[in-house]
Amino acid sequence: MDSEGSLKIVLCTLLSYLFFRGYNPPHPPLDEKHRDRRVKGLLTSARHQHAGAFIAYMQLALGIAEISLIIAKTYPSSRFSSIARTVFLFDHGDPTRLMLSNAHLAGGLMIILGGAIRVWAMNTLGTLFRFQIGIQEGHKLITTGPYRIVRHPSYLGVHLTHVGYIFWHLTPGSWIRESGIMSSTAGMVGVWVYTIWLAVMVITVTVTRMMQEDEMVKRSFGKEWDEWAARVRPRYQYIQLVLGLAEISLIITKTYPSSHFATLARSLFLFQSGDPSKMRLSTTQTIGGILITIGGLLRVWAMHTLGKLFSFQVGIQDEHKLVTKGPYRIVRHPSYMGMQLTHVGYLMWHLTRGSWVRESGVMTGAVGKTVVGLYVIFVVSAAYIITIGRMRQEDRMMQQQFGKAWEQWAARVRYRVMPGIY
Repeated sequence: MDSEGSLKIVLCTLLSYLFFRGYNPPHPPLDEKHRDRRVKGLLTSARHQHAGAFIAYMQLALGIAEISLIIAKTYPSSRFSSIARTVFLFDHGDPTRLMLSNAHLAGGLMIILGGAIRVWAMNTLGTLFRFQIGIQEGHKLITTGPYRIVRHPSYLGVHLTHVGYIFWHLTPGSWIRESGIMSSTAGMVGVWVYTIWLAVMVITVTVTRMMQEDEMVKRSFGKEWDEWAARVRPRYQYIQLVLGLAEISLIITKTYPSSHFATLARSLFLFQSGDPSKMRLSTTQTIGGILITIGGLLRVWAMHTLGKLFSFQVGIQDEHKLVTKGPYRIVRHPSYMGMQLTHVGYLMWHLTRGSWVRESGVMTGAVGKTVVGLYVIFVVSAAYIITIGRMRQEDRMMQQQFGKAWEQWAARVRYRVMPGIY
């Protein structure tokens, strides 16, 4: 067996183990008295409880198929090879094409990294890690290990794992691409239905669970959680800073093509087939920029109107009061209105002709298109799920706190984020 085949078997075994470990509960389920009864629907359904095991066993089956055909390729005359080809090879399949392409290797390493982070989080929590949402007896707030970096490291691991999963299984050299399973219409449909289901389920479940867990842990630990959450905050804004830096750098490169800066910028921010001379301000991109500006200003206006009452965490502060002035005379959640406008503009700014994403060459290959596509799905899904969920949560909380005053204000300001629409 050649070194590439051996390495692929090692990678396949390791990532399948981490996948299996991360998607099977390490401890018995919580009994009913310890579960959070506020969590309903998707997160408590039997389908959700068994989805993780299904995904783990699916990866195990795919791993067995891949390893079997690598062995069959190495020992083509053996009886094992005959059985493996019968079970795992379809029309037009060719096991000799099973190889470690760059994208395939990157996907495998990403699965291993994501799986290792998830296992690290599981080990750090110990018996506190459960697949059910709830507070156990003797529960304590864990802020060590990966929880010093992000509040939900196990979900960071899940997202890395699933991006890698797509690279590992859908790029040239993988079993799915080379076994012939996608040569038929049924196989093609089956693969893409499973891939889309997996992406939607992972994003929906993880984003929803993060919100539910934050609310539950904050309710249980109060100020201790607030202090930890203030230290370990989201860093989404840095993605836009990087994209902005890339775009500005290539615009300068286009203006001063012979400078040392241009050489450095091209090496960092320009990919194969990229052309900075195509970067221009199209009509659609201009509209996107205007929407980002309006949305950002509206959000900042809401933040300044609330003052110290504005927080990234949902809760009632000491001496909290109902604010009904400024943008709160127009809609009940103007900061989320600003966020939604910003995200619509964000997609228009970055995905249209003339933008860095379109002209840098990052979307030339399947890997770049996949990364951009997944990021867009994440941004859209997360923005929708988080804002809708938080608006309802905040409305309930404010109504309980301020009673008739809130109800009178809500009667005057009927719409949550968009006047005349919602």
